[in-house]
Amino acid sequence: MKNFLLVLTISLCCTLFASDQEVTLLVSKPHAQEGTQYYPNYRLTLEPTDPVAFGLRYGYDMVGFGPSKLQLQLTYHAKSSTDIKRSTGSNYYFVESSATLKNEGFSAGVQAQWRYILQLGIGAELRYEKLEMGYMNTSQIRPWITTRVGFSVPSPGVHPVFGFEFAIPITKQKDPAIMTDPVSYGIYSEPEGVLKSLSPRYEISLYGGVRF
Repeated sequence: MKNFLLVLTISLCCTLFASDQEVTLLVSKPHAQEGTQYYPNYRLTLEPTDPVAFGLRYGYDMVGFGPSKLQLQLTYHAKSSTDIKRSTGSNYYFVESSATLKNEGFSAGVQAQWRYILQLGIGAELRYEKLEMGYMNTSQIRPWITTRVGFSVPSPGVHPVFGFEFAIPITKQKDPAIMTDPVSYGIYSEPEGVLKSLSPRYEISLYGGVRF
């Protein structure tokens, strides 16, 4: 009886404390909405395009029981460039130009996964984003919700994995704060708020890699 309990305990520990690791490449399509930038004498409409972004993720199964796993995820989000069309329809002052918004960062989070035929997952992460556009730059940390649907190819030792992931931030900034020029008393947009309002509202990714 004692031997049976010992074997059962060892088996349970080996099952709970899984140590599978995963390395994946993400190809993402982040989406941002239009923004507005105020100047003392006019207002610009900012229309972002949807860029292609890349990321590299390391996953580590902290604990698991059967097909259920809790995975730690560390992701580097490579710098992406979003083309911004800036224009105003003012009759007395017309402006049309372009700019480039750069976004780079990294994230850390956990995801609960179910691996049986399909690979299903839902989790949360904190993502640091560094934003730059022209003379403006800022950074932000936002919590995101992540979900995934994927597949794993059965093979000895190393398992190829691939699938889709959808991520959405919990916090979003709609419009930048409006400030007043102390000289002209005209209004203008807070630069940091302009960049944050153009950051992604959601992200769809295709991932592929290996689990070992």
